[in-house]
Amino acid sequence: GGRRVPTKPLIEIGRAARKEDALAGLEQWKARHPEAAAHLRPADVLVDAMRGRSSTWTRVRVNLEHVPENLRPAQEPLDPDYPPAVPRRGDFTSASFRRSRRARREE
Repeated sequence: GGRRVPTKPLIEIGRAARKEDALAGLEQWKARHPEAAAHLRPADVLVDAMRGRSSTWTRVRVNLEHVPENLRPAQEPLDPDYPPAVPRRGDFTSASFRRSRRARREE
């Protein structure tokens, strides 16, 4: 299959081992960007349970399609940011998924 091209203006807010922590990061983002947050609809907040190799974590993203373009915040450093972006063998960042089959054979 081809690469999925996001058609909506999505930004990622944070990743956390606990859903509550990820949602707390979302509340902090809304406090920093009240104008943008005012335009969000409930369906614009995307909370995904992600599977890592040995644990699950929660990712929070925001769809900015209902936010006027001049008010759309840019992607910021993730808050919270989990797992820590320390490259190590066997980590489960999305990059290791993208390499997938070919890289796994070499491990």
